[in-house]
Amino acid sequence: MNSKKVFFYMLIGPSGVGKGSITSKLKEKLPNVIFPISYTTRDKREGEIDGQTYHFISKETFEKKIKSKELLEFALVHKKAYYGTDKTTILEGLKQNQNVIREIDFQGYESVRKILDKNQYKTIFITAGDWDTLRKRITSRSPISEEDLEKRRQSFLIEQKYAKEADYIVSNKNGELDKAVQQVIDILKNS
Repeated sequence: MNSKKVFFYMLIGPSGVGKGSITSKLKEKLPNVIFPISYTTRDKREGEIDGQTYHFISKETFEKKIKSKELLEFALVHKKAYYGTDKTTILEGLKQNQNVIREIDFQGYESVRKILDKNQYKTIFITAGDWDTLRKRITSRSPISEEDLEKRRQSFLIEQKYAKEADYIVSNKNGELDKAVQQVIDILKNS
C-alpha cells in the first residue's frame, strides 16, 4: 500500500476559467485518480454525454438524493439548477488510498469543508485573469442572456476571495491549457 497521503482535490474557480477542460485533460493523464461524476438538473449542453460530463437527472430524483444523504455536497447554482457530488465515490476512493479530483462550485466547497476534515482535502483555485477574459470565454461557449451574464459577473467578484483561501492557485490563461494541467499534476505529485 502506498504510504503517500491522498486527498480529495477540489478544483474551484469562477465560471469560465476552464475547470472542465483541465479535468478532461487530467482524466487522460492520470488513470489512477478517481474523477467522480456529479449530478445536475440542468439541461445538457451540446456535446455533453450523460454519465460522462454529468449524470443529468430530474429535480425530483435530485431531491430524493438530498433527503437520503447520498450527496457530499449540493447547491442550487444561479437559482436555476442543482449540482451535487456523490459522497460514497469520494470517501471510498480515499479509503482505497487513491486521490480524487472534482471540479466544484463555491457553494459545494463550503459544504464539503463543513463535512470533511481539512486533512482529507486540498483546494486548487483556477484563475484565468480578469472579468473581461472570463466574459469572452463564457459568451463563446454557449448563448447567455445579459441578465445571466451579470449574475456570473457578480459571482466572479465574490468568488475572488477564495483564491486567498485556496491551498494552490493555478493560472489557465488563453492558449496555456497544457501548462495549467501540468501545474495540477505537479501539485498532486508534491502534496
